[in-house]
Amino acid sequence: MVYRTFFCCENTIRFLRARDAWEQHGDPDARAEMQRLAACERDNARASLPIYAAAPWLDLAERTDGRFSPCADMLAEKIRLLEAMPAV
Repeated sequence: MVYRTFFCCENTIRFLRARDAWEQHGDPDARAEMQRLAACERDNARASLPIYAAAPWLDLAERTDGRFSPCADMLAEKIRLLEAMPAV
């Protein structure tokens, strides 16, 4: 889980940097990098799903200090959104 979380953070930072380059300079390579990173993060989210099935105590919905959606539901929505992106 730690690996998947850190990998998600790395993908997010790289995506945001590429988006800045695309927005500021219209760099087509940056746009392609954004699409590559979105696909990579979609795959990372898919690979994260079995973690919660195998270790349900990690699910945020099990916390007692607030109300949280189940992680599997949040990952499914993330995957859906990433699949809806063009060329992902």
